[in-house]
Amino acid sequence: VTKGFCAIPIVASAMLAGGCTMVADSRVKNLVKLREAHINTEYLLLRLPMLSEVEEVIQNADISLNSEIVTIKALNQAAQKLYKQHKIILMIDVGDLREGIFPCDLTKTVEAILSCEHLSLVGIGTNLGCFGGILPTPENMQQLLHCKHVIETTYHVNLRFVSAGNSCGLRLLASGKMPAGINHFRVGEAILLGRSTTDN
Repeated sequence: VTKGFCAIPIVASAMLAGGCTMVADSRVKNLVKLREAHINTEYLLLRLPMLSEVEEVIQNADISLNSEIVTIKALNQAAQKLYKQHKIILMIDVGDLREGIFPCDLTKTVEAILSCEHLSLVGIGTNLGCFGGILPTPENMQQLLHCKHVIETTYHVNLRFVSAGNSCGLRLLASGKMPAGINHFRVGEAILLGRSTTDN
């Protein structure tokens, strides 16, 4: 995650050299800055897109986090207009109440994404340790993995990412208690400052 240093290209390059597999930012203009610096990797928009910026998102982000059907359909229209394919990580709320659909809305949201010819559902994710202060646990991570199982078995799609959140998830990972199958973290502060975002 590059927003903590305003996407300075040399720092983003150092993160990629250190083992990160993509760059992510909450500001489209920061993704533009990295693209203009020819940072060769995948680009993730770290928040739900606004309706007013869907074309900018399609042009500058390979992947975006999403949970609102109206926005998903607008992204599909923009991708069609720009002759592009765009990837979606569907955000699911497992307790923090900041963003994401509730698991009871999984079917209708997944079907809305799969009906969009210019979008690909490549993963699911959650956000923890923010609004509600709920931290990652084996139990809420299993909730996320259950949603993955339901999607893959019902719709015969392969989800590349199960994105378990931000720097606050690293403590559970380091403890060895992170359930197998969680394979994506959106990490910035822990790399920059070497600390957990929830208790410093």
